[in-house]
Parts: sequence; C-alpha cells; structure tokens
Amino acid sequence: MVHGGTRNDSRAARNREVMRNVVRKVNEDQTSGFNIDLTNIQSVIVSWNGQQFPDRIPDNVAREVFSEIFRVSFTEELLMADRYLYELREDDREDGELGSDLDASSREERNLKVMSAIPGMLDGGDLGFGSADLALRQRSLYGLYRVMSGWTRVAAMAFSSIRVAERLGGPATLSLGKIEDAELHVAYHYIISFAGFFKRAPVLPHL
Repeated sequence: MVHGGTRNDSRAARNREVMRNVVRKVNEDQTSGFNIDLTNIQSVIVSWNGQQFPDRIPDNVAREVFSEIFRVSFTEELLMADRYLYELREDDREDGELGSDLDASSREERNLKVMSAIPGMLDGGDLGFGSADLALRQRSLYGLYRVMSGWTRVAAMAFSSIRVAERLGGPATLSLGKIEDAELHVAYHYIISFAGFFKRAPVLPHL
C-alpha cells in the first residue's frame, strides 16, 4: 500500500498527472488550434464506437484507438508531404512527356488520386499496411510507392529499391517474405524523404 492505495493506483495517478500536463501544454500552444477543458477531466467517461468505459480501457480497445490515431495521422501527413514534395503538372506539357496516371494539375485532383492509390484511405477503412491479407498489403505498399515516385523535391529512390518495389505491381500476390522485403524499401524511402524535408520522423500507419 502507498498512501492508502496500491502501487498500481499510485502509478495510475502519476500517469494521469503526466497526461494532464501534456494536455495543458497543448492548450498553452497558441498554434495547436486545440482548447481542451480540464475542469472536469476526472469525471470524463471514455467512449469508443458507442460503448462507454467508466473504468479501465481494455487492451484491445486501446489498440483500436491507437491504430485509428496512427491511420488518421499517417493520412494527413502523407497529404501534407505530397503537397510540398509533388509539383503539380500543367495540363498541356510542352515536352510531350507522358506522366503517371497519378499526375494532376490541381491540388484537389492530386489529393483525390493519392487517396485513391492506397486502399482504405478514401473511405476511412483499413489502409492495409499491416493486413494479414497479403494482396491488400501488397496493393497498399505499391500505392504508396507510386505516390512517392512523383515526388521531385526529394532524392529519388535508389535503383535497387525501385526494382524491389516494382514487383509489388505485378498481377500475382507475392509471398510474405517478398512483401516484407519490399516494405522495408518503401518504408525506408518514405521515412528518409519525410524526415529529410520536415526534419522529424513521420507517423507510420500501423502498430
């Protein structure tokens, strides 16, 4: 017992205080756009998908919450990165160069094409990067690779990585080993491109 409670109670209280301080700092940050009311935070009951959790949040629910946070954060960051790293194309190119079907002349058109390239991004569903469905996982990785292929304001992907990533676009579903190998190349290029431009690591889409 510690001060009339268990050690777990004491640890939980410390965790709540840490979280309260984090929220307080967010409120103090004038650029965040958030203003969270801390007055009755002790009485707030957590709810998720219509179900309330007045006590401890189950581990499976916590995982769902974090997965959703990562999914939304990844989607927003990818669109933000694309805004800076992709150069919009003119409707009529003088050089006659044939572009990708993901090329666009307006930001709205490009955003739609980016979100359409990765399964689940438009409808708020599973992005597929951590899916047990290998075909879905393969399409998601190939979609991200194709989006990044249009980025001209960062270093191009290494030729050796391009060869591996291009396999994802084939008609057949690859083995788990080959998909995981391609994932390393695609994820590495995304991370170094994002971090190199924005000077911080990106949020990745799955646990």
